[in-house]
Amino acid sequence: KYIPAPSEIDTSNEAYKAYVSGAFGGHGGHGSHGNLNFDNFFAAQVTWDETMAAAIAAYQQENPKTQVVVLAGQGHVIYGFGIPSRVKRRLPEVKQKLVILNPSDGVKQKAIAPKIVCPLQIFSGMALPRRKRSIK
Repeated sequence: KYIPAPSEIDTSNEAYKAYVSGAFGGHGGHGSHGNLNFDNFFAAQVTWDETMAAAIAAYQQENPKTQVVVLAGQGHVIYGFGIPSRVKRRLPEVKQKLVILNPSDGVKQKAIAPKIVCPLQIFSGMALPRRKRSIK
């Protein structure tokens, strides 16, 4: 019900696969099955990305005047891989902004700089509502 059809699970992005492969070492290593474990891990990562992208696209289509904010781990959004590219495939006209709050040491800052927005740029112009405090 929630997972997209197999025809929508796109594992063809070799750059994304290489990025995920580099991060794979932190998820238990390759074990005795060689690439089998990584292939399964990558398929799971992509399925997760596709599922989140499908949900985002469905919500955006049902609520076109609503801004959607997605909180996801760096590996699901970095370099526009993962969720952003899959949302774009479904909704090419929708503008997306990526906010990387705490990039890991291995992230190439110059490569992601044009694709991200500084959190301070987003929030510095906003007047946040004050909460009324009640004393009990």
